[in-house]
Amino acid sequence: MMKSLFCLCMAVVFWSGYAFAGYVDNGDGTITDTGTSLMWEKSTGVTTYTWEQAKAYCENLTLGGKSDWRLPTRNELQSLVDYTSYNPSISTTYFPDTVTYQYWTSTPYALGSDRAWGVNFDHGVVYYLFKTNQNYVRAVRGGQCGGNPCPSMRVLGSDNPKLENLRTFRDSTLAQSAVGRKVIEIYYNNADSINKALDRSPALRATARRILEVIAPMVGKKQN
Repeated sequence: MMKSLFCLCMAVVFWSGYAFAGYVDNGDGTITDTGTSLMWEKSTGVTTYTWEQAKAYCENLTLGGKSDWRLPTRNELQSLVDYTSYNPSISTTYFPDTVTYQYWTSTPYALGSDRAWGVNFDHGVVYYLFKTNQNYVRAVRGGQCGGNPCPSMRVLGSDNPKLENLRTFRDSTLAQSAVGRKVIEIYYNNADSINKALDRSPALRATARRILEVIAPMVGKKQN
């Protein structure tokens, strides 16, 4: 029981709740991720952009009969990463022109207003970048986590500042090694079961919260 509980808690740490992707090509330049219900621009933007330009590109995009496109958040963009491959670390069947370089996200860097987060699709590593840098962009539309709360949010609550420590640990430590990427992949494949287990057992959710409250500051210190 304790071993299973530990595995559950660690799984919640590693990712915010995206199931491993299942894609549908809509035939109009867009791709739908059936796990998150997000719709993606199939092609990479036509050139590189600063952060402000990337936001404007997405907001002014009309594609697939839709005009409510936006720059993805860090978690949304990283949900496209396939940690079983590299160069590029994404499904080339559905996103064939992906560049093995950095793509912008809309998530600002908390410790500097002149920087924002990006995802590098060489190995799927997440970096903070100066907003004046020239990077690639892929627009998105729709919600997050298939419209459901993500596991870490179920446990800690969406407004808990310790969530950022856990995500930083995932992005800056786990994603940079083959073993870490495998752990993330395993969680992707079991995210739905983890969500159901948390929903079925308030006691399990409460215990997981106590453990994560201890783990979050520890992994946060590790990054400093």
